[in-house]
Amino acid sequence: MTPLRLVLRCGDRSTPVTVEEADGAVHVVAGPGRHVVRLDGRRRSVRTACVDGRHLLFGWSRTETGYEIVLDGSAYAVALEDPRLEILRNVRKVEGGAQGVCEVRAPIPGLVTAVEVETGQGVEKGAGLLVLSAMKLENEILAPRGGRVREVKVRPGMAVEKNQVLVVLD
Repeated sequence: MTPLRLVLRCGDRSTPVTVEEADGAVHVVAGPGRHVVRLDGRRRSVRTACVDGRHLLFGWSRTETGYEIVLDGSAYAVALEDPRLEILRNVRKVEGGAQGVCEVRAPIPGLVTAVEVETGQGVEKGAGLLVLSAMKLENEILAPRGGRVREVKVRPGMAVEKNQVLVVLD
């Protein structure tokens, strides 16, 4: 089985997590910790889990923003995310601070499928600039701040590399 890589968010903490099934157990690497988890054979939301040799009552339920995980009576609100989302959150690099030139760069290699702005156009923070298709996902690249489009450096159908400048804002 290919390891599943996630980001676990609990409160304001984020922890990278890798989950892999092997030898009849689930091997979990969360931050610096490594754990072997064996679940009972039940297929429902409350189970017994043996974590590193310690038996715990384990349950979960879906919420609007993720899951509520219960371990031995203590509840934790958690969200699981694909780590590529963090890359997309950091899609832009700003030069010159809030004033001056702002270069919007590709977070990952991909294919430009649409350009939503043109040179000279005014944009507000959060406005869609273009759509980048990467890893079978369509990702809308947003303006990190308001300004005027100084230059569009890509066109639909163009392949781009990670960190390549896509759009320049004034």
